[in-house]
Amino acid sequence: MDPYLNSFRDIEQIYYLNKAGRDKVGAEKVITRNAQFKHTLMRNDVYIKYGCPEVWRNEFELKTKEFRFIADAIFKVGEAQYFLEVDNQQKMKANKKKLENYLRFKNTASWQKYNKSFPTLIFYTVTEVRKAQLQEMNPGLDLVVFTVADLF
Repeated sequence: MDPYLNSFRDIEQIYYLNKAGRDKVGAEKVITRNAQFKHTLMRNDVYIKYGCPEVWRNEFELKTKEFRFIADAIFKVGEAQYFLEVDNQQKMKANKKKLENYLRFKNTASWQKYNKSFPTLIFYTVTEVRKAQLQEMNPGLDLVVFTVADLF
């Protein structure tokens, strides 16, 4: 399979299709090694953990008349709805702002008028220290925080 794959080493060997591989299988999306690869792999971890939900949208814009921002992913398993934020190397100040954005979004008139319950917010992070900090900063949302160690 070497002629069809590129790879690099992170914690483990990461493989992805090169041009010959994309041509062979008819893939149109070009994937290259970039600064976002770890973020993408972590988002995929959650996708797999939740059983590869049929309803899954990456980089989803959440907006109302009053407010808008982008969730790393939104998804649904059965009737349960989720927002996902991946915390790979964010500053905690940025994570606190994200939590505040979700609370602000939850409290918008548009959300409260048309929706009964607010989805669970999942933060997926890299260390137990960051997990504890995120839980401590929670402004009152239904929040679940996983680390890489929790999933594997």
